[in-house]
Amino acid sequence: MAFVLRNVEILAAEGSRVSAVELLSLLCKEPDVPGDIRSGAERLQSELAAALPGDAFDAAWHNGKIRDFDAVIGELLDGDPA
Repeated sequence: MAFVLRNVEILAAEGSRVSAVELLSLLCKEPDVPGDIRSGAERLQSELAAALPGDAFDAAWHNGKIRDFDAVIGELLDGDPA
């Protein structure tokens, strides 16, 4: 889970905010996210929501929620951006 959160941070820092929100949404839908990771995710969610127009944030959040967690992790491990 920390790996996913770190990738969200990297995407956001690189200016890929929509991709960061999609990945963050995917992480947040998982039921077993440890408390410290969830806290970091909530902080990033607030930051990204403030950095994007509402409709862009909402669309990215929706797109992330419908993706398959294991498939995305595989893409990240292969070096493909989320």
